[in-house]
Amino acid sequence: MLGILCRISGDKEEGKDRSIHEQELLGIALASKLGLSYKLYKEENVSGTLPIEERQELDRLLNDIEEGKVTSMFIWVQNRLERNPQTRYIVLETLREHHCRLFIETGEVDLFDDDANMYGDIQSLFVANYVRDT
Repeated sequence: MLGILCRISGDKEEGKDRSIHEQELLGIALASKLGLSYKLYKEENVSGTLPIEERQELDRLLNDIEEGKVTSMFIWVQNRLERNPQTRYIVLETLREHHCRLFIETGEVDLFDDDANMYGDIQSLFVANYVRDT
């Protein structure tokens, strides 16, 4: 099963962010392409800076991964998943430990590629800094 995590932190200026519905459609299209059933996890008006235990849908998704219900995960882009390095670390470790594949809009993320992980870690620092600046 593909777990589709959709998150939007609040009202956005037109054209500045993909809506929850658009994120859903991208995930559903991927599930169809992969021949997988899917389950939606929607976080509306939820900040990516919050710890996992305060993000009910992300927490539910990670539990479903740990229980083997979800074997692949889709998130539109990294900053929809997290806006702090701690969350990124916990999510990636959960995915690796349970052999769960990760997909973003541009394709599958190799969770064991050191260069890709370094780039993702750097990106996580930038999005966390963006939150502090704004």
